[in-house]
Amino acid sequence: MEIRKFDYQLLSALESDPLMSFSDLSKILGMSWPTIKKRYNELMDNNILYVPIADYVPEKLGLQRINIFAMMKDIKSLEIVEQACREHPHTVYRSRWITDSFGLFIQFNIPDGTINHLKSFFDIMIENSIVTSYKLYPSNDGRIYCPSDLERYDIIKEEWDFDWDKWLSMDVPQSIGSEFDKEPILSDFTSFKPVHFEILKELTKNASYKQADLMKMLNLSRTDVSRHYNYVINNFIYKIRVNYDFSKFNIYNIHMIVLSNLDKEQIDKLKYNFKTHPPPFRSSFDVCDNSILIWALMDRPHSVDFAYSFWKKFPDMKYYFLSSLAGGAANYQFYPPNFDFKKQDWKRSREYMVDEPFERLQDYIERMIK
Repeated sequence: MEIRKFDYQLLSALESDPLMSFSDLSKILGMSWPTIKKRYNELMDNNILYVPIADYVPEKLGLQRINIFAMMKDIKSLEIVEQACREHPHTVYRSRWITDSFGLFIQFNIPDGTINHLKSFFDIMIENSIVTSYKLYPSNDGRIYCPSDLERYDIIKEEWDFDWDKWLSMDVPQSIGSEFDKEPILSDFTSFKPVHFEILKELTKNASYKQADLMKMLNLSRTDVSRHYNYVINNFIYKIRVNYDFSKFNIYNIHMIVLSNLDKEQIDKLKYNFKTHPPPFRSSFDVCDNSILIWALMDRPHSVDFAYSFWKKFPDMKYYFLSSLAGGAANYQFYPPNFDFKKQDWKRSREYMVDEPFERLQDYIERMIK
């Protein structure tokens, strides 16, 4: 399917607001809304544009984001760990990575205080020769998300306007202030309702669902769906991401670096750059104690600049090449059964977080052998 200039303009508008109505898109793009709707549906039907996905703030739910790099010895082990991601109830995302070895980058949102259970889950996989080693990075909720800025993509030259060296060399105020260190307010567990988590589940699968859709799906009245939908959007949702075929912008994979043993000044400077001068690429910045995880969807020339520019300033950094191709990565929708509404708390036992998912994994391995 041929991509037109108008398609870039449409995707650019959706980057700023993935849920923008056709009427509002019509005002911005200067075309009739039926024309925009027709083209929007064509892009969807040809797998160039996909449904948007909602991301939630785990800390507002009493959860902690844990990032893990797990290494395996062969492709069979890799596929088993991918199944382990499906079996574990707290998996959020996983992607295959390549450096001088192979493995999986996995994100979990687990109940506060249960990190030892997650370690036990991976330790058992090491004992069973599924995983050879793993590195764990607990998030401090210092993450920043930057959407793509398609206005900085030259359609004719097929080039992005950005320089990582200049970006890293920008002047930063001596006193950045405490505005970047604000913690999200934890929701009161007693305020959680089953309907909130059902709505959250649906939005993390498809954020384009309208309130009328949710009203039918969840058997709610118009008044109730409006009240609960707005509560979820206002209290839990961090961002809504539009998804499209990035290869149309010469982007095929995710590039990630890990910077370790940083002091507060170094972390604050990088955080300031991401906050005030975001790169044009879809990217994310996550503070994990004295380490930082930075990833970006970039074309090949900028990914090379990205790696070398950071390496010059942070010689001890680790670089990972993550697959964004179909099958190489997966998002996992919010899973309501993780919360026990009778106890008004997350299910946090070793049995639930370690034993049961590993038993299901063993069943899967036995079926593979047969």
